[in-house]
Amino acid sequence: MRLAPLIACALLAVPPASANERVGTTVFARGANTASLEGDIRLMGRGTPIYRNDVVTTGRDSFVVLKLDDGTEMTLRPNSVFRIDEYAGGEGEERMRLDLFQGGLRTITGQVARRAPDAFELRTPVAAIGVRGTDFSARLCGQDCVEEAGALGEDAGGGPDPIGRVAFVKGRAGAVSLLGKQRRLPVGGPVFQGDTLETGPGAFVVIAFRDESRLTLLENTRFRIDRHEYDAERPGNSSALMRLIRGGIRAAAGLISRARPEAYKVATPVATISTRGTRFDLVCAGACVDEAQGGLNGLFLLVRFGRVASESPAGTFEFGAGATAFIASAQIAPRTNIPLPPALESFLRQAPIPEDVNVQPGLLKDSAREVQEGDLAVAVYDGSVTATPAADPNVAVELGEGDAGLLGEAGAVRLEGGAPAFVTDDPYNFSPAVEVGEDGTIEGDLPAPGDEDSMSCRM
Repeated sequence: MRLAPLIACALLAVPPASANERVGTTVFARGANTASLEGDIRLMGRGTPIYRNDVVTTGRDSFVVLKLDDGTEMTLRPNSVFRIDEYAGGEGEERMRLDLFQGGLRTITGQVARRAPDAFELRTPVAAIGVRGTDFSARLCGQDCVEEAGALGEDAGGGPDPIGRVAFVKGRAGAVSLLGKQRRLPVGGPVFQGDTLETGPGAFVVIAFRDESRLTLLENTRFRIDRHEYDAERPGNSSALMRLIRGGIRAAAGLISRARPEAYKVATPVATISTRGTRFDLVCAGACVDEAQGGLNGLFLLVRFGRVASESPAGTFEFGAGATAFIASAQIAPRTNIPLPPALESFLRQAPIPEDVNVQPGLLKDSAREVQEGDLAVAVYDGSVTATPAADPNVAVELGEGDAGLLGEAGAVRLEGGAPAFVTDDPYNFSPAVEVGEDGTIEGDLPAPGDEDSMSCRM
């Protein structure tokens, strides 16, 4: 009797006779998992080929890890039904369309999505998912999600709340977290306290913050958000401290500045700028360091509206609307009413005034709602996705790194605090980027094997 599963593995692992395109391989399998194509059913084990139009089914307490030829990797959780509907990996011919009918998966996209993001689509009965070079999970929820959420708590396991989001981006922009993790900044992507934001040559990014302030980072800029705390119920407790390390910004202060003008500050190497309810531009010319080296090596300030104060060892100085100032050193008083050099004027004109940028409706709107049976739960670990409900394509949800969303009859929302516990604590929601040993085991923690593990085929 114990030989029966092994014999079945040997017989059913034979590729179908029809000339179908092989598009990937099974990296790991545990439990009762099958791939079927044109009536041919194969039990899945390590090395089992995957063909275009294959329907992959995982059993109870079972899962598989797949790797497609373009490098896309997927973990299919128990009780899933999945199909590779379209696949073309050649350069200039990229196309990948995947169907998730039941269950869930976690995916790290490969070359197809990297070269042609619009060519990748994951379809479900609830919504379609498009990506921008990403690592994400998607789970079609039944009563199981509801029960897990009830046992674990909706709020447990969530991440930090974003302090703002990307409203517009041109070129390459990225962020480095307090822990040193790098990520891209796509439109809709979250920004967190402690992030260091950077733009490359010819690039800029516009950030919309929750206190209604806006910020444009010019090209070749490095900017750190040390603190940005806004309490809508107690605005007097709010404050912001940000640092212009290199490059330039265009700023439009918001509710923090209106409630406590002295509490909204931008530090630079030569002075700290605080607002009086205002809009202003800052540009570091040259190195923008404490020791002036002659010429235009320092900080340029242009007040577009309201008033701005400059604080340094040289003293505190205020500037009104229309004023320009040049601060060469922390020890030297600002020189005022200096016309901006033509090169700096051109530098500023290349990037938009932040308050003129159209912010997408709902960009900063996160919601708290309980998971319901029939929901699609999506969580993003790297990159970004667009989840478009099948019932209403006009209410797509943009999700960046650290975001999670629920889509279903109760509406499509981006969740406050990131992924809830039934997602983060799901033992089957592990990264498919795994190392497999010669004995067929994966390094790291895996879900505990169930009774059906004896059915696993490893080749």
